Amino acid sequence: MEEENIMKVWHVQRLLLIILLLFLGVYKKDLYGNDQGKLKLLFFLRHPSDIGARAFIRDQIAGFIERGHDVWITYYEKKYLNTTSFKLSVAFIEKNKLSEKFFYYNTILNQSKDYRTYDVIICHSGSDYAHHVLNLLKQKKLFGQLVAFFRGWDLIWRIKENVAKYAQLFREGDLFLSVCEYLKGYAIRLGCPAEKILIQRSGINCEKFKYKDHSFSSDSQINLITVSGGGGIRKGVAYMVQAAAHIIKKYPNVKFIIVGRHEAQRLIKKLPAPVSNNIIDLGWQAHDKLPEILEQAHIFMAASITDTQGRQEGIPTALKEAMACGLPVVSTFHAGIPELIEEGESGLLVNERDVKGLAEKIEYLINNPELCLKMGQEARRVIEIEHNISIENDNFEKIILNLVGNS
Repeated sequence: MEEENIMKVWHVQRLLLIILLLFLGVYKKDLYGNDQGKLKLLFFLRHPSDIGARAFIRDQIAGFIERGHDVWITYYEKKYLNTTSFKLSVAFIEKNKLSEKFFYYNTILNQSKDYRTYDVIICHSGSDYAHHVLNLLKQKKLFGQLVAFFRGWDLIWRIKENVAKYAQLFREGDLFLSVCEYLKGYAIRLGCPAEKILIQRSGINCEKFKYKDHSFSSDSQINLITVSGGGGIRKGVAYMVQAAAHIIKKYPNVKFIIVGRHEAQRLIKKLPAPVSNNIIDLGWQAHDKLPEILEQAHIFMAASITDTQGRQEGIPTALKEAMACGLPVVSTFHAGIPELIEEGESGLLVNERDVKGLAEKIEYLINNPELCLKMGQEARRVIEIEHNISIENDNFEKIILNLVGNS
């Protein structure tokens, strides 16, 4: 009898243990975003056109949706509503059935608390409006943990000049993200707690930007290209035009193709006709057209500089897209670019504003097409391993889940 009672107790204990383990298993699923446990995320943007204009934002949002999370999107300013970028934003929203989750931030502040509550609120511009979002959280108009990205112009222009203004954001924000080690270190020097900032790179869709052998012969037409996504003079387009002019004078079979907005039109018009005729300005192009444009190129140039106000880039997305396509690249020792490019292996680097250096590197590639092929292969390998959108979205999800799990 006593033995039967012992067995009954043992079976009850075993049952309780199984129930406990099942409970823990369900909790683990919840924590990692599976089944009912998906996270509710709010992407807080500057304006609605950011989705169409910035591929890295669009890809991150798509990544969280693909991983089963509940994604909402709001914006701080009603601007650029009649642009091509806004139309692309709307198309993305409709494709992903987010119409009821895409809104101007002010429209929800009087809604129920459930409507204003998120696990994490992600700001894609730390200096622009993250401090305003922090105020909304402090006023209990929004609820959730605050994550903010810092980029070059954020840190090295706006925050550097207003450190005291952003001290509260550094102190009370939950987590900060940087696209490269250079900017992470800069943020820490400006007062961001080291334990609060992590690296989250802007990944590249390697299925969209496919590798191609961009081989050429030195006497065939050679397409030298750059892509400027805006950003003013820090893209260094004027220096690239001067370098290209030197090259075209010596190698009339070279054409320099400029994609995107820039401020070098007057400089191009002043060049002699034999040179200016070989500079092709395609203007702004939809991001979906870039793979086709890059496919026709042979060498890529991105001469980023620190502008007169101290603004910098992190690592230009266009540079990574070109490398993903297998193009040999010439760039500058600027911000996080040397973290991406190993000199002589995955690309070539010169000092900022070094027109002569740019021209010499390009000429070196023109005269060494075999090296271009090898360099393009290495560039693709770097992007696939270190800047792949799938890998980066997995990493971003882990960062957010870890933040929520430790709160």
